[in-house]
Amino acid sequence: MAHFFVPPQNFRGQEFFFDPSESRHLSKSLRKKSGDVIRVFNGEGIVQDARILDAGDPDRVTAELIQTSDSPARSLPPQNSRKINLYPALIKGPRFDWMLEKLTELSVDEIHPVTTARTVIHIKSEEKTAKAARWEKIIMAAAKQCGRKNFAKIHEPISFENAVRALSKNQKNLILWEGEERISLAEALHEEGKSAADINLFIGPEGGFSVEESQIAVREGLIPVHLGENILRAETAAIAGAAFLLLSSWRTS
Repeated sequence: MAHFFVPPQNFRGQEFFFDPSESRHLSKSLRKKSGDVIRVFNGEGIVQDARILDAGDPDRVTAELIQTSDSPARSLPPQNSRKINLYPALIKGPRFDWMLEKLTELSVDEIHPVTTARTVIHIKSEEKTAKAARWEKIIMAAAKQCGRKNFAKIHEPISFENAVRALSKNQKNLILWEGEERISLAEALHEEGKSAADINLFIGPEGGFSVEESQIAVREGLIPVHLGENILRAETAAIAGAAFLLLSSWRTS
């Protein structure tokens, strides 16, 4: 069953209302009416069935929470035993948008776009907030489509150096670099004593990270890793890395 998003502040006890965009989707596109049962989530891990009360106003559909045998009210625990944060370099629009969709499906917790020496996309300071809002819409649509119970948090773009220097030393900080030949992502993840730590993974742009950037990363305590012999496109590397981290989290939970 498809999920429909309700901001937490729209609840009034068991009853709630949808924002205009979601209301129009329900009433006009899907032609939902009073009495129809749908499934809603609030983006914070709570999912429950609901019954539409009034779909007469296309900008403010109202509904109430209900309990059914196959979908009782519940607050869901996180799927992963550790938090997965990805730091992908900005790449050209459609490919970056597609990557955001797939990272959402793969349960990435936070996405921090970074600019690097070889980044070909440059976003002006005054455009960062609007760009992040657009990315949030892409992530929300992906979460609804795949039935995810919460959202990946998307941040405004940040420079590679600033992102690296802001990392916590208590987390597992990794960087995918094509110049690394010794340590695989799998080996770094299972390093003794840190298997349950939250993970920060950096992925480069078209052309990869520069040697200088890899040196900065190492000085700041990041571990360079590889995904195998083949050089992957930026979005492929991000998706492959996220998938590996997700499966590894399940195995260690």
